[in-house]
Amino acid sequence: MTFLESRCIRAVHYHPATRLLKIWFRNNGPYSFYKVPFHIYLGLLSATASHGDYYHAHIKGRYQSPGYPPEDTFRMLRLPPKP
Repeated sequence: MTFLESRCIRAVHYHPATRLLKIWFRNNGPYSFYKVPFHIYLGLLSATASHGDYYHAHIKGRYQSPGYPPEDTFRMLRLPPKP
């Protein structure tokens, strides 16, 4: 987990193998964002003007899947059909 010096975002965590980004906001969270490219995560970490502005411009509404894991997760967990 990486803590940010931000008025909006408290911390972030990225899992490269699954491309899962979790964001803890100052007032709530965590929120999960799926299939996030690594360069987007790096952009969030290195945002110079505002982490919140970067989140709104590059993440919000693009990767979030509220309350549900990505569809690929279910595909990986399914057992083969019985013969």
